[in-house]
Amino acid sequence: MKGMKKSLALLTVLAVCGSCAQAKVFSIDSTRILRESREGRNIISATENERKKLMDKEYEESKKVAKMRDDIEEAARTGKLTNEDMQEKYEELGRAQRKAKYIVESAREDFKVKEQRKVLKFRGKVHKVAGEFFKKHSDSVVFDKATPGIIYVSESTDKTDTLIKELNSRFAKENAKLALTKPKDNKA
Repeated sequence: MKGMKKSLALLTVLAVCGSCAQAKVFSIDSTRILRESREGRNIISATENERKKLMDKEYEESKKVAKMRDDIEEAARTGKLTNEDMQEKYEELGRAQRKAKYIVESAREDFKVKEQRKVLKFRGKVHKVAGEFFKKHSDSVVFDKATPGIIYVSESTDKTDTLIKELNSRFAKENAKLALTKPKDNKA
């Protein structure tokens, strides 16, 4: 599906640029740029550090719950707790497990959001620089293989005005034809 969308986008670009004999179409891969550029590698490194912190948090939370469970089981084996106390301890353990799960899931979600923001900000910067670079080099159309959409289009290849004129012309013709075929009201 993703490849089909890219192919459709490329065909659309080529169709728009087809009337331009000098049109050049280029692509970039912002995912590869993220992996191979200095700034991108810094972002990936910082993300990996954050991922390690997240894993440490998950480990600490699971350790707390495991310690609590071990304490309850030890108390049960030694007979130090009554049935009511055991029930209360297991309820407390359930609350602690839910709290740990919530903390971990919230931390994971925060991590994902931060990671996506960093990557999107970087891609935006890449697209801006690419647009400026290709404009300076008089190229026609540039799009990113990793994200949908065109990054830069030369003004000479933009046929929007021509298309608007054609659509307006056809609309006027259709309305004129409709007016001729529309039955007239006979008012007496």
